[in-house]
Amino acid sequence: MSPFIRGLFPQALQRISGGALLLTLMAAAALSALALSASILSASARTDADQMHRIGERLQEELRDGGLSGLSQMLVDVEKAAFLGDEPVEVAVWRLRPGGSQLHRATSPAFVEASATLGPGSTATLEAAGRILRVEALDIRTASRDWPVPMADVAVAFGVPAPSQAVRTAWTTIGAVWTGLGVTLAIGLLLHANHTRRYRDGLIEINAILESFSAGNTAVRLPNAPPAPELRALAHHVNAVLPRIDELITGLRYLSAHMAHEMKTPLQRIRGELSRLLASSDAAGRDTHALAIETTIDDANGRLHSLMQLFRLESLAPIALTDRIDLGCLTEYAVDDIIDALERNGRTVVLDIARDVQVTGNRALVEVLVSNLLGNANKYAVDNAEIRVTVRAEGDSFMLSVANTGSSFAPDVVEHAFELFSRGSATSTLPGVGIGLSLVKAISQRHGFRARITPSASMAEVIIQGPLSGRATTEARS
Repeated sequence: MSPFIRGLFPQALQRISGGALLLTLMAAAALSALALSASILSASARTDADQMHRIGERLQEELRDGGLSGLSQMLVDVEKAAFLGDEPVEVAVWRLRPGGSQLHRATSPAFVEASATLGPGSTATLEAAGRILRVEALDIRTASRDWPVPMADVAVAFGVPAPSQAVRTAWTTIGAVWTGLGVTLAIGLLLHANHTRRYRDGLIEINAILESFSAGNTAVRLPNAPPAPELRALAHHVNAVLPRIDELITGLRYLSAHMAHEMKTPLQRIRGELSRLLASSDAAGRDTHALAIETTIDDANGRLHSLMQLFRLESLAPIALTDRIDLGCLTEYAVDDIIDALERNGRTVVLDIARDVQVTGNRALVEVLVSNLLGNANKYAVDNAEIRVTVRAEGDSFMLSVANTGSSFAPDVVEHAFELFSRGSATSTLPGVGIGLSLVKAISQRHGFRARITPSASMAEVIIQGPLSGRATTEARS
């Protein structure tokens, strides 16, 4: 069988309802029962015909071999025991005379009266003494032509009850088949009705809760035990999705509110610089204001880009985490890129970077992580501070640390430092909106790393730890 034909039936079954499928199966069962009934009745009819033929043959053999005396003795035996078959047999024998027929012997007078009118070779269903019989009159004249002693002057008729035992058994079997089919149909319809009701009630409940959720009541959840057990998995998955949707909606509102506030400042700054640029009368002043506008736009673009990266990470969008990265080498390059900024105002950069500290992940995101840590140190380190950058292996794990002396995380920042838009009161006048460490945490989580702050009164330190290559968390597990 071709794959197309094998796949055809499941697809067809998926397209019809449970009720239609049940009716189709019951119709197929009814057709099968009808064919079975016809087969049983046909078999019982053949059994009846065979029985009548055997009795007729036995009577003719006894008449041929023993004559009328032998047949008469046989009738005596028939009266004692129904050895001609499983059911009682009525037999009547006549002698044919020129003036009419003369009864020779019979098993009962009622049968003689009922069968006397039958001609040779004919069959009929007759009533005798309140019983219905299938009667056959043997054509002895024709049958005895080849006998040693022809008996053209003998007439024989016999009868058996109608319907026969075989027919009665057949009808009993057919009745049982159709009764079972009817009971099965009734049970199937009841089960289908109950199943449909439970499904309907469950779907109505799910639909009502989802409507409530759509209307703004994002705290609603589906019951763990819906009316239909088959809907339990659906309820479980919907309940798993609803909090995520609620979280995304809350985050979107939060982001919209804060971005509207945070973008207001650069837009106002750009507007002010534009006004000063238009009012400036010398080329140097215009260049200064144009540079300020460009710097503000770059800063705003950087914020938007960071936010897009953060929300892509938090939405669990597919990201390849298969690059093998030399974390020490990557960190050295990142430090070299901003070494001039880090060493401004008398600050000192101290590197303790081990080579061949291999991690697995997304190279671009790990570069963003390291750059944000260095950028934070550059932004918040005071004059003459020491900025320390450390990368080393610790057993099966790595440790990346970026710290600066002379300042520390304020108490109101430590607990919420990795939250979006989190900024301490002491740093509220510095540029930025509190995205950097949120992005560091999101990147760490997607890689299976851990980000934490070292409590200290004299130093601000952020530490990233995670497995070395070969033990790194894969995208599938994350």
